[in-house]
Amino acid sequence: MSGLFTGRKYLITGVLNEESIAWHVAAALQTQGADVVLTSFGRALRVTRKAAALLPSPADVLELDMTDDTHFQAVAEEA
Repeated sequence: MSGLFTGRKYLITGVLNEESIAWHVAAALQTQGADVVLTSFGRALRVTRKAAALLPSPADVLELDMTDDTHFQAVAEEA
């Protein structure tokens, strides 16, 4: 797939369902060739994983709690 964002990777937060702005941003980026990785944490993590599976290309979901410094390191290593 080629497009405006081919070869770029984006980290997106806030995806909870197909109606969220973040989900539509992720879908649009994928449509233009970008790789996207989603983040979530806690109880919302399961919901985000379900929404990620509904994107044009299923996306990885990483756990990222902004109040936990160890999560930043783990996300940096994954990205």
